[in-house]
Amino acid sequence: LAGSIALLAGNATAQATSGVVGYETLDIDPGFNFLGLRLHSAEFAVGTFDGSTGSTLTDSVADFSAAVAGTTYITRMSSGAEDGILITALGSDFTATELAGLSGITASFEADYEIRAAVTIADIFGAANESGLLSDADPASSDVVWLPDGAGGFDQFYYSPPVPPFNPGGWTQIGGGAAADTPLIYTDGIIVERRGGTTLSLVVTGDLLTGNATSPVLGGSFNFLSSLYPVGATLTTSGLTPQVLSDGDPALADVIWVADGVGGFNQYYNSPPVPPFNPGGWTQIGGGASPDAVLESGFIWQRRGGAVDATLTPPSFYAGL
Repeated sequence: LAGSIALLAGNATAQATSGVVGYETLDIDPGFNFLGLRLHSAEFAVGTFDGSTGSTLTDSVADFSAAVAGTTYITRMSSGAEDGILITALGSDFTATELAGLSGITASFEADYEIRAAVTIADIFGAANESGLLSDADPASSDVVWLPDGAGGFDQFYYSPPVPPFNPGGWTQIGGGAAADTPLIYTDGIIVERRGGTTLSLVVTGDLLTGNATSPVLGGSFNFLSSLYPVGATLTTSGLTPQVLSDGDPALADVIWVADGVGGFNQYYNSPPVPPFNPGGWTQIGGGASPDAVLESGFIWQRRGGAVDATLTPPSFYAGL
């Protein structure tokens, strides 16, 4: 998946944390494309939670009153024991100073946070399909966007052109209804099934994420994830090393699948050291040591171990951004 990245210095009004905005161009080739969102909406709020119950978090000096009821917001804890944990909530769950309707909240969440509105399928691919995906009233003749459903399966979406007088067209979930406002959680991978015969260029713009982010990884399953960080994301910088199931036999280890740009995958596993001849580390199946293998925007984690909440980490130089 070839593409390009440009990052620019931002301004304090739009980017309260990183000060870096930019764009990334992702190629969508005929066939299945494995993508991830690595630039994000501007921060809706940043601050420190200073109160909690089992179901609420409070920032006594915040003002969440501008939250939009039907919009999904992603709260990322950015310090403390819960650093990187994501909380998704609707705008209707906010009061002026409180985020309610939660579960499992403890005092460990009384720490720094940032909140962003989740982008939607229409935001990324265009409300009127400005991305140019193949569209048809029949989803079997359209390009299809596949989003993980959190249970090991996928929800599928396509763009239907208007067919007057009864079909207004728009983004539609296969087996469902209108879906333009479907939120995209930025840790999730996105599959684009391109049935059109040409390569499209999808331009994603937004704010650079500079901190950790955690995503649930299902055990005994293929998990589709975003690599989150558009510059410098590798097997080593990602923080995956201590979190994957390691084994000298790749058939027993977790495997990271990265698209190779020509319709296949490079596969990597982490081997523990076996002295005196095997130093261990990230290894390409059928190849050699690969600690610096680059993660494309989206990748697949074949988890042979049990379910985990996995934390992706940015390259060290992001700390200065």
